[in-house]
Amino acid sequence: MGDLFSSQRREEAEFYVAPSLSHFKAILKRAGDMGTVTWSKRFKARCALHSFDTLDAVNSIRRGRIVSSPVYDEDRHAWRVDVADLVDERTFVVDVALDCESDFAERPHVEIVTARFRRGGRQEVKDWN
Repeated sequence: MGDLFSSQRREEAEFYVAPSLSHFKAILKRAGDMGTVTWSKRFKARCALHSFDTLDAVNSIRRGRIVSSPVYDEDRHAWRVDVADLVDERTFVVDVALDCESDFAERPHVEIVTARFRRGGRQEVKDWN
């Protein structure tokens, strides 16, 4: 029984717990202000097809509302959420991946996976909690 809880076993195990809603918001704001924001190829392709750009996405990350529960993405080793904001009087939703390996306090790393305008025009945007 002691072997199960040995320090070696604890070091091998990795547990990933999503930040709370308030911490997630603070981390995303920090990423937009002083962290690192990168873009996926899919996001860049969607920018070319639709009327939004990287500035719209970063501003949405800074001031938007988290509208989905965090989901762990094993491929990116990141927590993914949807962040919604109004852009050109339409609801703009950004799929954001928060890198688990980044320093959330100093320089969080966020990847913008994709973005879209929500159908139905302007809708009230509420947090997921």
